[in-house]
Amino acid sequence: MNTPTAPLPPTRRAPDGTAGHALPLPAIDRHALLALPAQARQVPEVRHFITAHTLHWGLPKEDQERAELIGSELAANAARHGRSDMSVHLTMTASTLHIEVTNTGPPPLPYGLPPPSPGESGRGLHLVALTADEFHIPPRKEGWRTHAAVNTHPIPHTRPASPQQAA
Repeated sequence: MNTPTAPLPPTRRAPDGTAGHALPLPAIDRHALLALPAQARQVPEVRHFITAHTLHWGLPKEDQERAELIGSELAANAARHGRSDMSVHLTMTASTLHIEVTNTGPPPLPYGLPPPSPGESGRGLHLVALTADEFHIPPRKEGWRTHAAVNTHPIPHTRPASPQQAA
């Protein structure tokens, strides 16, 4: 027997401008993984991947934009220095989006970030460090693994279609 349920009380507007409804966020972490060639032409795909998931997970627009910038810069860096493959792993906890980009390139410099370059490139990791609430490059024997975090509070609203359905 199907029992009709009353709609949840309206809350903030959804990103598309329609009235949203409060949806309780699960206590579990959410994960998304994208693996692709370490090539500059793949950076827009990384940006689309991050945009789709942060929208689906209900992040505020400002946090979505920060995540897109961070992910794009980390992917561009992976494409520039990677050998063949890179992966982007997103983890959404109750209040933090973690963005991790891994590639198969040479290991990072042992003493942190190099000084910013006066040229047109070479500032991406500095931009990430300024934009993210947390940023570090854990030591690895091979390749890079960069980790950045954005502290956020997802907006309860009617969620759009899943990222796979939106594509």
